Amino acid sequence: RLSRLTLENSITMRKITVVALIYLPAIFISTFCCTDVIKYQTPNGDSSTPTSGDRDFKGSYSSLALERWCEVAFPLTFLPRAAGWSWYNWV
Repeated sequence: RLSRLTLENSITMRKITVVALIYLPAIFISTFCCTDVIKYQTPNGDSSTPTSGDRDFKGSYSSLALERWCEVAFPLTFLPRAAGWSWYNWV
């Protein structure tokens, strides 16, 4: 009975690890891009943050920001998985 519970726990932890390896890099990059460390300008030169009196601020879409996010998030998502897969198959 104890070995069956240990096996179930091991399977559950493996699933949690796989989900974390998929989502955490993208979430980290999204959070980092939302800080003041990185600011993308709108076409008229303003930053894409609301002013204190601007209640109807809808934000702005930046294709450059999306492109940079994809350039960073996809490799950070797939490289650890590929490294883990190759390590698992090699060892």
